[in-house]
Amino acid sequence: MTYTVGIIGTGGIAGMGILGMHDEEDIGRKKIEASHAGGYDAQEEIDLVAVADVDEDKLERFGTAWEIPEERRYVGHEAMLAAEDLDVISVCTPSYLHHEHVIDAARSA
Repeated sequence: MTYTVGIIGTGGIAGMGILGMHDEEDIGRKKIEASHAGGYDAQEEIDLVAVADVDEDKLERFGTAWEIPEERRYVGHEAMLAAEDLDVISVCTPSYLHHEHVIDAARSA
């Protein structure tokens, strides 16, 4: 069985929880294994298929680095949740936003 994953937020925490671990220039431009996306990418039974962010530049950089098709890069998490049928949603936004994104994700199921 393969699970599909969508990620909410790419830039709010500087590249999926890796702030301070890598050169800032690399974040969002390269595949970095020590990240949420890297952990999913390392698993054969998981496909990272969609991403959402409110910052369109960061969304584009992340989507390009992780080879997310343009049509599956969403401006705002609501659009991704409405369009995708995901098995897993990784909330990678600043802590104060987590509750909103988790509730929205649960309601979209």
